[in-house]
Amino acid sequence: MRSISIIGAGPAGLILGIGLVRAGYDVTLYSDRDPEAIRNGFVPSSAGLSFAGQAVEAELGLNTWDDRVQELEGVHFDVVAPGGDLVTTIEGPWHDGPWRCVDLRLKCVAWMAEFERLGGRVVVREITPDDLERCAADTDLTVVAAGKGKISSFFARDDEKCIFAEPQRNISMVVVKDHPGWVDAVGFAPLHYTKMLDVGEVICGTFLNTDEEPAVFLIFDAVPGSPMDRFMHVSSNEEQVEVSKQFVKECMPWEWERVKDMRLADPGAAIRGRITPTVRKPVAKLPSGALLTGIGDTLSTKDGIGGQGLNSAVKSGHHMLKAILDRGDKAFDAEWIQHTWDEFWNSYEQYADVFNNGLMMPVPVHQQKIFAAAAQNPELARKLFHCFSHPPSAFPWMVDPAAAEEVLAQVER
Repeated sequence: MRSISIIGAGPAGLILGIGLVRAGYDVTLYSDRDPEAIRNGFVPSSAGLSFAGQAVEAELGLNTWDDRVQELEGVHFDVVAPGGDLVTTIEGPWHDGPWRCVDLRLKCVAWMAEFERLGGRVVVREITPDDLERCAADTDLTVVAAGKGKISSFFARDDEKCIFAEPQRNISMVVVKDHPGWVDAVGFAPLHYTKMLDVGEVICGTFLNTDEEPAVFLIFDAVPGSPMDRFMHVSSNEEQVEVSKQFVKECMPWEWERVKDMRLADPGAAIRGRITPTVRKPVAKLPSGALLTGIGDTLSTKDGIGGQGLNSAVKSGHHMLKAILDRGDKAFDAEWIQHTWDEFWNSYEQYADVFNNGLMMPVPVHQQKIFAAAAQNPELARKLFHCFSHPPSAFPWMVDPAAAEEVLAQVER
């Protein structure tokens, strides 16, 4: 029986661990927090998962909350000019299927229990470099799935794949109750996305909270120094909700009635911070010469602007699962680690990375034309929204002006 150590109990690590235990592997999962601390801790993200990401969970029998979470049936996308005027509105269903947002505190606690029920071992403690050496010595492969944690620093930055050296947004997210959502205004349950040019993005949707009750998340992805950039110095989660209301009242008054009564969904239902989008090399060598590899945010850290973090993590864990199973009894050497990452990067992750980073840049002329045309053409709107669900579908037409013109010409015909 082959043995695997997984450092980190987030979605990528748990999907990998559960899949390996089901296949008969000896797996130890290391978490820096116990289930109670995770359940009662801070909400890590909006947890928006595309239809394809949900299929990975369903394959492993992990789609526990399908009948309890309100699906995001499509997208309502507003573009707002710097002066506050609405420029474009695009709305419609997803291309492939609905998204779902289930609190990762809820998911990860349940998945840890399932992992142990299947025979996996969970060890709760902060991992030190000496621990990594022991894991590498005692098991056939050590996989780091520690998200944005310090342990990711074992993996060297891949400068050829990184375009940013510092955060491009200051991020605030709150999860709230007593918010009515948007079904009454839009006609379906949307991912409600407002791009405020030169200011930032407000991304909202329905959410199954850690108490397994419906809630609404609101993400404010602020351009540093803009009117939206007002969250970094708040002193409490409750104050963060009040500052969110204040911003909406001042800069998005058309949304005020929806937010004016909202309240924090639970004590940990808020997060704020800054993320430098970073791609790292997949092979890390310990002082002993032993090798580590990574998955999810460990190797490709993203801003939340495009909803790609969780989707990439789930698909990364699933890709690693298949690669390990296909490896059989052969060594997990540096060549195999690099090849496994290259396969994932070339087929999916490079597109998710470029697409997500592009959302933080000024909107080029060809994309402005696409937005304007999509507001009038439902099929182009579906094609646009599919870029969020499957980033490879954005290429080349969303990034190349000539390819965009070809698509626009087809729409006009």
